[in-house]
Amino acid sequence: MASTQTTSAQTIVADPEGDVLLLLEPTEAGQVKKIKILCSSKHLGLASAIFEAMLRPNVYNEGTTLSHVGKVEIPLPEDDTEIMTILVLLIHGRHHHSDFHPLATIDCLGQAEILVDKYQMHEATNFITTK
Repeated sequence: MASTQTTSAQTIVADPEGDVLLLLEPTEAGQVKKIKILCSSKHLGLASAIFEAMLRPNVYNEGTTLSHVGKVEIPLPEDDTEIMTILVLLIHGRHHHSDFHPLATIDCLGQAEILVDKYQMHEATNFITTK
């Protein structure tokens, strides 16, 4: 008989008054904890053209839910939990948050580049690579 292991999700607060809860699933075999990030739709929309469109009322379900309910949960099952956490904290100006750390390795930078491209966060993150 196979046993099922349940893991609780860690909640990271990028904005204590946030209206978006990003739901991140472990993407690697070594990652076992789900992550929830409470954040601001305004920050997400300003930093990302994709989130801006997604959270616009009456365009996508997420935006419609946000406008009617005042909060929305957005699952991001394919995104790297560590890198997405860093990017969300970065765009919220939470550089001193305990879950924020620099993208110190080439692998981390490569994963960040993938998510920056996916969510079109180039302008919000370009200071990382500029001299």
